[in-house]
Amino acid sequence: MIRLTNVSKSYPKRVALKDISLTVPPGKIIGIVGGNGSGKSTLLKLMAGLSVPTSGSVTVNGETASRRSGKIVAYSSELGSFYPVFTVREAMRFQAAQYADFNLNKAEEIMQLMKLDPGMKIKALSKGNRGRLQIVLTLAREAPYILMDEPLSGLDPMVWLIVVALPIWTSGQMDDTVMETVIACLLVVLFPFVIPWRYVFENYVKQPGNRWNGK
Repeated sequence: MIRLTNVSKSYPKRVALKDISLTVPPGKIIGIVGGNGSGKSTLLKLMAGLSVPTSGSVTVNGETASRRSGKIVAYSSELGSFYPVFTVREAMRFQAAQYADFNLNKAEEIMQLMKLDPGMKIKALSKGNRGRLQIVLTLAREAPYILMDEPLSGLDPMVWLIVVALPIWTSGQMDDTVMETVIACLLVVLFPFVIPWRYVFENYVKQPGNRWNGK
């Protein structure tokens, strides 16, 4: 479980987050939404142990979040970072050397779904295909927690569905539970500096006449 308790994060010229308390259980799909500057990326970096809060605490499975949390937290940034001279497959092998939980077979399957050329140099990939590669490198890890910052930026709607379904598809459970998992998620809404409320979609879609159509 990832737990944030009274977390604030300040920079020299601005406050990114103020007094945030949030619990993230494993096995759930959670969306964080908010406008530019609302602190979404900052929140994810804190949860991944890549940033330190100004005040409050962030724990991952009971331990203070730090770069060591990377062993059980897979984090994908919006920009991504690649060695441009690597091919797609070389990037996958490099990731496997970095993380013991990286599954090369799963990576190959996801790569094919994403329609990436394994022999293409990263420097030759379009922005959209770099985003697809970032998804491959992140979701091929078998980490308990997967954090993705703007994973759908620059991607077409079909890839959105693949990203949501992949964690279940790769475990051999691709059936109606995909939609149940998508629906039974937690939405965290960030306004500037605060999280004012949380809403569980599951309670909405169970009401008669309410249906979720993926739009």
